[in-house]
Amino acid sequence: MSAKTYALFWSLLLGVACSTYAQSNKVERQRQLEPAIKTFEEADKTKPPAEGAVLFIGSSSITLWTSLREDFPKARVINRGFGGSHVEDSIDFADRIIFRCRPRLIVLYAGDNDIHQINNNSR
Repeated sequence: MSAKTYALFWSLLLGVACSTYAQSNKVERQRQLEPAIKTFEEADKTKPPAEGAVLFIGSSSITLWTSLREDFPKARVINRGFGGSHVEDSIDFADRIIFRCRPRLIVLYAGDNDIHQINNNSR
């Protein structure tokens, strides 16, 4: 396992574990994320994403990855990052922004915001 794969694995595992503690602000967070989700849905209506693409989803690290297409020139990629999201948000919005795209592969990066919320709640 490469160092990057190892780091990604532990980040995802930690994010999933932390998300169970982050319920208190879920409704408010999803209300704040709703405009980003609607933007994806509207964009899909005007230009549907190609089926079988690689879909990147997660928090601001994905949102701000502006060179995604250049970094993966041989792959059809879809960027579905939405800043401020938690792991569970990607799951909760999956029907609306992941599965409709029918990707062949999903790359998830999230968990930083989950950890941040836990740290803030424990003070």
